[in-house]
Amino acid sequence: MGSLFNALSIGRTALMAQQAGMAVVGNNIANANTVGYTRQRMELAPLGSQDVGFGQLGTGVGVTQVRRLIDEAVESAIRGANATLGRLATERDTLERVEQVFNAISAVEAASGSSSNAASGASDLGSRLNEFFSALHQMSLDPSSAAVRSTVVESGRALASSFNAAARSLSQLRDEKNVLVKTTINEVNQYATEVADLNQRILYAENGGALNKGEANDLRDRRGLLLSQISERLEINAVETGTGVVNVFVGGDALVFGDDAAFLAGRDVNDGDAVVTLVEFARTGADVRLAGGSLAGLVASRDRIITDHQQSLDLLAQAVGFEFNRIHSEGIGLKRFSALDSDTVFVQDNVSAVPLATEGKVDGASGDDFLVASNLVPIAANLTGQSAAPFAGMNVFVTSGRNAGEIRRIVDFDPAGGRILFDRAFTHDFTGGDTFEITQMSGRTQNGAFALKVYNENTGLVKTVTVKFDKDGVASLGKDDTLNSLVTRINTGVMDAFGIPAGSSQALPVSASITGDNRLRLASTSDDYTFYFGQDSSDFLAAAGFNTFFTGRRAADLQVSREVQEDATRVASSTTGNPGDNTIALELAKLGRLKVMNGGTEDFNDFFIGMASTIGVQLSEAKDLVSNQQVLSTQLQNERERISGVNIDEEAIQLISFQRAFQASARFISIVDQLLQALINSV
Repeated sequence: MGSLFNALSIGRTALMAQQAGMAVVGNNIANANTVGYTRQRMELAPLGSQDVGFGQLGTGVGVTQVRRLIDEAVESAIRGANATLGRLATERDTLERVEQVFNAISAVEAASGSSSNAASGASDLGSRLNEFFSALHQMSLDPSSAAVRSTVVESGRALASSFNAAARSLSQLRDEKNVLVKTTINEVNQYATEVADLNQRILYAENGGALNKGEANDLRDRRGLLLSQISERLEINAVETGTGVVNVFVGGDALVFGDDAAFLAGRDVNDGDAVVTLVEFARTGADVRLAGGSLAGLVASRDRIITDHQQSLDLLAQAVGFEFNRIHSEGIGLKRFSALDSDTVFVQDNVSAVPLATEGKVDGASGDDFLVASNLVPIAANLTGQSAAPFAGMNVFVTSGRNAGEIRRIVDFDPAGGRILFDRAFTHDFTGGDTFEITQMSGRTQNGAFALKVYNENTGLVKTVTVKFDKDGVASLGKDDTLNSLVTRINTGVMDAFGIPAGSSQALPVSASITGDNRLRLASTSDDYTFYFGQDSSDFLAAAGFNTFFTGRRAADLQVSREVQEDATRVASSTTGNPGDNTIALELAKLGRLKVMNGGTEDFNDFFIGMASTIGVQLSEAKDLVSNQQVLSTQLQNERERISGVNIDEEAIQLISFQRAFQASARFISIVDQLLQALINSV
């Protein structure tokens, strides 16, 4: 039979257990608003029993564990939802910023002729396009007016400034995203380091898997919070081992393994005019798989969302500039030229050997930042004493395939295999059969000819020199015009037009030469002659930058030419130079309504409105995706709260239960004490 002393021991264990239970409840209540805290429950078990002859009597109660109420499947689902939400929210925020850049609403209003928008003085790109072509229409009505010409120049400058501002804003936004990529890398490294440290502490606290009085609960909560913070930035897979250690994987690579954290690193590379940070593992240099989290959203924003809209903006700017220059270069303002240099600065090593423009076709394994075209190899084979990378510094205009219309600059060329490397990646990988043009100039050209008109200031007579521009295509590689061959052809054409025999020392009325900084120069040799241009079926004049209104080939560098800004009489309005001739002015004014974009299906305003609409659709879709994902995340968080969150009412009930048990245990001990006193006093 159990003794009274055994009964006292039972009462003691009961008091200790209920007291511990109240402490657990109190800790839950204290942390009811603590982020990342997991509700705890004390588990009790009988201490065992004693054989007393007629049976076994219990010896009391003991605390076996203070357990965290947690569902690891829900925790894993929350981390996955966090990663998806982090990526989607980041992309949505980027699209909101891009929409602000394009000012899509006012652009659409301006294009539709909204009076309210005109009254507000909106300066968006759509309005500037309308204002520019409106000014050109006024010039077509009065081409000799100095005031009208000045308006054309100023509206052209305003249009170029709008392009510049939009490009600058997108570039700044891209830089901001790149800075955030670096910041996020540092944050992930900080969290991963702490997770690795907690792994070690939990391993010790729990004796390698044998729980030690629940000491690791708070450590586990902290680790869980860190894993949640990492998952908001990077999609991870957290796997707990039997020892309580959590290994964290990104794709197939370990970010945390035991007490070792593999740091992420950022490697800066040039991407066109920008410097971007690639995310890789510091030790191995392997690329980090970015499938979810804000880091994936930042990289996608920087390298896809923003660059896609930069590309669209550049396509519009390039088309506005080049299509306008094509018409403008064939006309004349109120003055003829005595000297004119090309805007294009030609590559030094390519002056005499590499064609001004040639065509190619992808026929080897290619990516998005390089292509292989073996048909370019014959050019390199003929470059004795020239550059080892003959196309370096030239432009590539893609003419077919998924990247059609995009432009990049060549940074390297392998003359043995025909491999071309670009300054930044294209939107898509190249595939076999894609065609492109390599050119030293800012626009595409074609096999054709342009008219050089030499005007005699004394007699008023005009002699027309037809200058052929040779660019036959792939079949004539090595025969297409170089800068030197074109200079020779121009001078020979002038000699023939004026009957100057070969080998004569007679000065040419107008001659072509190459300047010290590798520009093509056309100049009169006396005050008796001036020149201007006529019809150009080759587009060479616009591509090389002769008698052009705009300079630059992208939104960031589009400008009105210095000559036109300084002298508005240089704005081409006619084909003859007569003050009342408005033939070119009419063609320029009509350009605003011509469908020259998207394969001849849209005009400039249509294209811009399409850009704005695309942003609006993308933003609407992004908002919907974020909203849907937030609902899912909220549902998972609610499920976690149901399982792991602290419910004050429930804890109050638990507290009363432990209180009553404690009071009963104390009463039990008091009674046993009275019995012992009676027993002692009876002796």
